Amino acid sequence: MGKTIPLFRIPSISRSPALPHPQPTPDIPVAKHRASSTIRTSSYATPEVPQSE
Repeated sequence: MGKTIPLFRIPSISRSPALPHPQPTPDIPVAKHRASSTIRTSSYATPEVPQSE
């Protein structure tokens, strides 16, 4: 019983990061177009910095 709980928890964690992963993916390209190809690298590290400027 104790081993079944952790086994079920492992796949749950894998699915959690899977959802947030695809979300930031579309957000990055949007910021790239808005920040231009010059701030492309900046938007990758800090999308809030180029937006503030």
